[in-house]
Amino acid sequence: TFPGNTFITEKTYRAIYNNHPFIMAGNVNALDTLRNKGFRTFDNYMDVKYDKIPDVHNRMNAVVHCTSCFLKNKKDIAESRTESERKQKTCRF
Repeated sequence: TFPGNTFITEKTYRAIYNNHPFIMAGNVNALDTLRNKGFRTFDNYMDVKYDKIPDVHNRMNAVVHCTSCFLKNKKDIAESRTESERKQKTCRF
């Protein structure tokens, strides 16, 4: 893609549809593009500051770091998501 344009692939939409956490190794502000389209991202489960880094090399290093942290904490994240989903189901009419 060209700078300033973000193309969201079916792989990202598949993760969104299945409510799976994902880390976008793409253009700067790719997560903002999703949020502007009305999608929620997993900011409360992982540090997504990488999305704002303009330099591609630094952004990819931050993506690797974010992925590493996510994998180290995936059990805690899964438990947190399960509790959150249970609360959402309780609050639905």
